[in-house]
Amino acid sequence: MKHKKVVIGGIAAACLAVVLTVTAAFGSQNSTKQDDTDADSSTIGGVASVLNSYELSMAEDSESILSVAQQDGTVVMASYEEASDADAAAETDAAEAEEASDSEAEVIEEADSSETETDEEAAEEELTEEEQEWQQYLMADVKVYLNIREEASEDSDVIGKLYKGDRALIKDTDGEWTKIASGSVVGYVKTEYCVTGTDALEYAKANCGTIATVTGKTLRVRSGQSTDSSVVTTVSEGSVLTVNTDADTDDGWVAVIVNSATCYVSADYVELSYDTGKAVSIEEEEAAAAESSSGSSSTGSSSSSSGSSSSGRSSAASTDDVTLLAALIQCEAGGQSYACQLAVGAVVMNRVSSSRYPSTISGVIYQSGQFGPVSNGSLAKRLSGTISSTAYSAAQEAMSGSDNTGGCLYFNNASCGHSGTQIGAMVFW
Repeated sequence: MKHKKVVIGGIAAACLAVVLTVTAAFGSQNSTKQDDTDADSSTIGGVASVLNSYELSMAEDSESILSVAQQDGTVVMASYEEASDADAAAETDAAEAEEASDSEAEVIEEADSSETETDEEAAEEELTEEEQEWQQYLMADVKVYLNIREEASEDSDVIGKLYKGDRALIKDTDGEWTKIASGSVVGYVKTEYCVTGTDALEYAKANCGTIATVTGKTLRVRSGQSTDSSVVTTVSEGSVLTVNTDADTDDGWVAVIVNSATCYVSADYVELSYDTGKAVSIEEEEAAAAESSSGSSSTGSSSSSSGSSSSGRSSAASTDDVTLLAALIQCEAGGQSYACQLAVGAVVMNRVSSSRYPSTISGVIYQSGQFGPVSNGSLAKRLSGTISSTAYSAAQEAMSGSDNTGGCLYFNNASCGHSGTQIGAMVFW
């Protein structure tokens, strides 16, 4: 704009100079023909006329310049407004893009969350019905037992014990402590000594036998997997049979051990589970120990062993002796094979026959410092609870003279490194 004004002003000045020059020349020529008055008047008037014309021209130029300036201003303003509109549009687009990005992020997060939930649901759906049931249980992963305390503190009183092979319902957990319910006991155990859910199920499979509980009023136990097979015995509703998991079975049949022989029952009339126990309270354990102690002394004074068999001996024991030996067998080898359980019973009977040990089953079992389940209370607890039919069968067979150890007097876990005859996870010598 300034450049235009300077150019126009320069042109106007040049024109004025030309006009003045022409006027002066014109005036000098006319002076010879007219008087001074006419000449002066004509000269001044010409200059005035030129000046008026110049003013008018300048005014028109000013209006033209102003018009151009207005137009340029309009263009500038328009350009500014357009730029502002463009910036605003850009900002709007950016905001919308950011909002869209946020929305996309939310969608992605929701999708991720949905995928996570889907994965969890899929993982849960992949669990079998049995595994889903076990998600609410735990088992103590210990050698003997786990203390159950009244409160979630090691300073709290011990109100019960969860023995190896016992199962408990999970009530609540805070990580370090887990509140459980098992048997008549409700209390807290240290979480680090437990396995839960599917791990607890696998632990039960490895450490507890499988049992079949009879659901029909009367169930026939047959020698083979057919209704045409001979009936070995009948069992009533609620009876517990030990399942032989090593036997091959057809659909609809379950292999069970009866009197050390493998027999078969219809799968429709039994319910399979693992031979897990329940927690015992301190009061229950003390009462059972007192009862067992008083009962063992009378049994010990009246029981004797004599006779012969393939191993040179036989025992005419009372029912109490069978139960006592079965309970010890289950405590020592409850999660092991039948052969291993029989071997434990055989060791006890070998001691009964040896002059180095008491001559009765109860005397051998309760001899001071000989069997861990006696000193730690688990035998008393087992006597007050359920004893598996496998342990009973092994006890009866050992008492009848069967010995698969070759006369051994000792046993321990095979991991102890002692040499001897290994049966399952135990070594005998």
